[in-house]
Amino acid sequence: MAEREISDEEYLYQIRMKDEPAYAGLVKRYQTYLKPMVISLMKSNACSTAEDALQMAMVGVMKAVETYRDDRETAFCTYASRLAEREVRTYLRHERSFSVFVSYRSYSLDQKPFPSAD
Repeated sequence: MAEREISDEEYLYQIRMKDEPAYAGLVKRYQTYLKPMVISLMKSNACSTAEDALQMAMVGVMKAVETYRDDRETAFCTYASRLAEREVRTYLRHERSFSVFVSYRSYSLDQKPFPSAD
């Protein structure tokens, strides 16, 4: 007999009851689910790695676990994916602006700051 799949709501309940295997199960599910979204967002940003962006997506999922409310008419999957996407976009925007800043301000550590007066 096949094992039934645990729903997101059941995972949430178990996580809120401090069940670590449920936490690992939810992370595994959403890593698989969010990977295509992360890859599509990465196409526009070559300075970051997909692993870093996926990690940020998982930060969004963990924020969703903490802030999701059952009384709203939004499925956890929808809520979590929106927070994950927002985290990845913020991360990529920060990476893009930082790489531009660094490229304008790159200095060699071997270069003397001022020409010598010899």
